[in-house]
Amino acid sequence: MTVAIITAFAFFIDQISKTLVRKHIPEKTRIEIARDKFYLTNVKNTGAAYGVLKNNRKTLMSLTILSFIMLVAMFKRTLNKDIGSKVGFSLIFGGALGNFYDRTRKKYVTDFLFIKFKNAPIFNLADVFIAIGNILLILRSFKKR
Repeated sequence: MTVAIITAFAFFIDQISKTLVRKHIPEKTRIEIARDKFYLTNVKNTGAAYGVLKNNRKTLMSLTILSFIMLVAMFKRTLNKDIGSKVGFSLIFGGALGNFYDRTRKKYVTDFLFIKFKNAPIFNLADVFIAIGNILLILRSFKKR
């Protein structure tokens, strides 16, 4: 039950945030939030992070589906494990579903968070949930040793 609730939460928060951005921020516009450090913007990303596979949608979708299958297999191995692992997997599932949903429905993902630091990509809340989920799983793996 916990997995379903957290997955749904991450998915819906991601979708709501992207809808608000598409509705209220014109494409390629930057709104400064923290002086010269953090911006909101609206970018259509037809690839993965850093625009990887931008012009190869079939490969991107195939890799995404393969990643889902691997994630489900990993999750099944840790199904009865601790709450930290369940939360980590749930956040990854929710974020991945959010971006996958956009890629299938719109053929692009809306990215809108930009931290001005070297070559940092523009990202969205689904990416944040995926990153936090991975960090939780990494931390859990150290604790088990």
